[in-house]
Amino acid sequence: MANQESKIKRRVYSYINKMSKYTGADIKKEQYPEVKITTRNSSMYNPDTNTLIISRKDAHSGDAIGEEIGHYMRAQLRPEQNYKREKITGEFFGYLGRRILNQVGPDQNLRFQLDRGIGTKKEALTSIKQHKQKSREYEQYSSGKKNDPDGILTPKYAKLRAENEKAKRREILEHYRGYEIAEQVDLNKMNYKEVYSLPDKEVRSRFFRQDKQYDLTQEIKPGVITRNLEGKVALILLGVILIALFFYRSTITGNSIIEVSKQNFSFVIIGIIGVVGIYFVYRFVTNKLLQ
Repeated sequence: MANQESKIKRRVYSYINKMSKYTGADIKKEQYPEVKITTRNSSMYNPDTNTLIISRKDAHSGDAIGEEIGHYMRAQLRPEQNYKREKITGEFFGYLGRRILNQVGPDQNLRFQLDRGIGTKKEALTSIKQHKQKSREYEQYSSGKKNDPDGILTPKYAKLRAENEKAKRREILEHYRGYEIAEQVDLNKMNYKEVYSLPDKEVRSRFFRQDKQYDLTQEIKPGVITRNLEGKVALILLGVILIALFFYRSTITGNSIIEVSKQNFSFVIIGIIGVVGIYFVYRFVTNKLLQ
């Protein structure tokens, strides 16, 4: 058993070395993590202790090992102590690690599937809805609004189950989005070392969009989706202004001007203010999402 674990560790260190060279990360050996082989269900990387934990069942999984090395590289090139960790962006770098290890070269000891592990988008959304529905149901049991038909759940246990369902839902959301974006990027256009060193905010602004911004020397351009939506908002605003002019038209009879419906005009003014308000809220939210 000890000999088997030693072999796995040596292979993991060799993958770290290969990925470091391939990406130009130039990670020094003194920065290498402690690798532990365990019987736990899943592999993980702990940035606080710089420990890479590989489950025995993942010993030949290029996806699992590549993902955890991806997390490790992110921690080394962008130390976590100086900024708040963001799960979705973190999973982006994890999945990117899978793809990089797959690019490093063939290895008879590794198997790759390069799938998201959570099904298609439709399946992921279905799972998210199911967990949301279950969490609400358990919350009703815990608050006493609804009785457990089997009479098994205590309020305390129901509350724990509700929190567990919420955590599962968050995990799918975080992993799916991060994986989806990392799956879309063109590896041939990536400056790996620089990308792994970027702040989360800039990673989202550059890559969580249709027209990905690979040239890190250039300022980030407004997204394609952003421009399309801004155009729609502008058209709506123009339409409201035209309606306002229509309602506020004046009918000229001889030398007198008869104003038509001041009430309608007030209503339209409120509408214009509302649309302008929605536009600025939209801009604020869009900027937040892109950051």
